[in-house]
Amino acid sequence: MFLTHSLFILLLLLPQCRAIPDIISSHTDRDTTYHRQLSKRHHVVPHIPSIRTYIFVNPKSGGRKAGDILHLPNPYVYKGIAVYHLNVSGTLREDKSALKAFRRDVSKTPENVFTRVLAAGGDGTVMGCVNLLRKEGVDLNKVVIGHIPYGTGNDFARVTGWGVKAPSIPGHNNKGINDLIEQWLQAEISDFDLWRVAFTVHKTYGSFWNVINRMDSMLTRKGRKAIAKIDVPMMNYFSMGLESKIGRDFERRRGQSQFWNKLRYGWEALRQIGKEVPTVKDYLSNVTETSTNELIFHTAYCEGQSGHRDEDGDDDDDDDDDEDPKGERNRILRGRGDKGIPDDKACSLPADRLLYDDAVSLDVLNIPSFAGGNDIWSRADHWWNRPAVSGRGKDKLKGAGSFSDGKLELLTYKDMLSFYLDVAFKIGNARRLYQGSGPFEFNFKKSTPTKRYYTYMQVDGEYYKVFNPDKAVVKFDRKIRVMLGKQKA
Repeated sequence: MFLTHSLFILLLLLPQCRAIPDIISSHTDRDTTYHRQLSKRHHVVPHIPSIRTYIFVNPKSGGRKAGDILHLPNPYVYKGIAVYHLNVSGTLREDKSALKAFRRDVSKTPENVFTRVLAAGGDGTVMGCVNLLRKEGVDLNKVVIGHIPYGTGNDFARVTGWGVKAPSIPGHNNKGINDLIEQWLQAEISDFDLWRVAFTVHKTYGSFWNVINRMDSMLTRKGRKAIAKIDVPMMNYFSMGLESKIGRDFERRRGQSQFWNKLRYGWEALRQIGKEVPTVKDYLSNVTETSTNELIFHTAYCEGQSGHRDEDGDDDDDDDDDEDPKGERNRILRGRGDKGIPDDKACSLPADRLLYDDAVSLDVLNIPSFAGGNDIWSRADHWWNRPAVSGRGKDKLKGAGSFSDGKLELLTYKDMLSFYLDVAFKIGNARRLYQGSGPFEFNFKKSTPTKRYYTYMQVDGEYYKVFNPDKAVVKFDRKIRVMLGKQKA
């Protein structure tokens, strides 16, 4: 028993300890090189900075450390820059009036003059800040978003160069806040893609459940009828499967310490190894890119399948012909739905788009950071890692991940152990599936009175258990502008 507990503690602590040499060896030259690489990877926007900066504070984030910002003078002035703070918990009347004043200030700024908006909290606070600005009618073309990271994963801050943890604010002699202002003054501006996820369930049997106050709660309309559709913005990523179940279990037990939260997440992942869980093939029928009519993959299931049909094996992707010496493209699978469907009701499916594995997770990425700083798309480019389907060669999946290229990356994990080893030890076990501009349509197996399905899914760290899913669509929404810092994740 002692040996088992010791091994468990080692597995949890090792990923945290591996980061210590990187922290010790970091210095200004490395940060500058990283900033140049970040700027080259994304579209940098010429701009004139405003002398006003606003911090939207989630006071509960970071074990309530983010709330320390609210104790600064309002405004706090440093080197001619006026920094205002607003409590975005929605409880203070004066902050609501400050939000209206902010909207007026933004509307009066000339073209190419951007007002800085910093979200102090986790990834959810960043997206919540953007949603709040849109709701208030703020012109997002005149705003640039930054992040003061107080969350657990802080994936948005990692990819935009604002590090993994906020400094102490205000700090000794206000050094913490002053250093941040210096970094904001030097920051470059980049485009950033926003997407939307529309998810529907069966009108009779379907429902969405999420965690509210550590308890499972069904989403309802006016406390009565179950909601059959959610339509939410996506900034970072969307996923379905076991990874989302881990996150949902973690949300029930989330604490206030960033370090212990990471250990808790690792423990929740370890608990799932070896357990039987629904796989992608259990509930999904197919995934397509509707703008190109590209069948990304199917699971040899026909009942309720929509979109791509190919009776002769030609899926309008002639570029794959020279990569298929075994003739996989011309081989047809006779897919069926539930047992008992006669042969004349079966559909024809191309064998080269059949999903290889009973994958436990399907991930859709907008940023090259997942589950607390893991660039799982880039790491998946190893010689031992085959693509998730046979008909899409590795040379078709070589594009780098970027948050400003108008594309998403899709990949899978074949089992829980592969996911855990990749996240904890950066092995690179994911299998690349597709890279494209969308819209992407996820068609689920048809629910009946005798056959019902469920899965877990998440959008930017908002977790759901979904009963009898019907369809999900991920499509491009708009571009916003973000600040690029110099801190390496």
